[in-house]
Amino acid sequence: MNAARPDVLDVLDHTQRRDVALEDRWRSVDHAGLASEVNAVVALLRARGVHPGDRVVVSLPNSVSSVEAFLACAALGAIWVGVNPSAPIEEKARQCAIVSPRVVIGASGAYVPAEADLISVGDGELVAGRCDSLPMRPELDVPCGIAFSSGTTGTPKALVHSRAPGRTPWLAPTP
Repeated sequence: MNAARPDVLDVLDHTQRRDVALEDRWRSVDHAGLASEVNAVVALLRARGVHPGDRVVVSLPNSVSSVEAFLACAALGAIWVGVNPSAPIEEKARQCAIVSPRVVIGASGAYVPAEADLISVGDGELVAGRCDSLPMRPELDVPCGIAFSSGTTGTPKALVHSRAPGRTPWLAPTP
């Protein structure tokens, strides 16, 4: 961990801690388990051909699995894209068309565009991979996430985020 430049990935450096790192209504994971689970997701993403800069749509409720997917994408240099699993199919299709994901992480039956592959959380596939170590961390200011605005003032817009502290997100170009 670098005190001068904190990074969300610093949470993965606390593998000796046994206190709860993340918890949702389905499960909890301690710091050592979190690092292990994130490593597993990194291995799975690599096996599916995900490279730095590729978009990974995560269509899950707020959950431990969603955060693990975010951390794995950030560690790999891929771009995590949150797509509301409750959104209408037309909106999911529109958002996927904007980001062109390599894979979609979601429940069985999640919307998956033709060019992408599904990694299903429900059947345990999300933690099926294993890797010994995380890749080198990408630079802090490369894109690591895309979130869509709520759409309360019009069509939801894509906002690109990096891991750099204090940076304002920027709007992604839309077709």
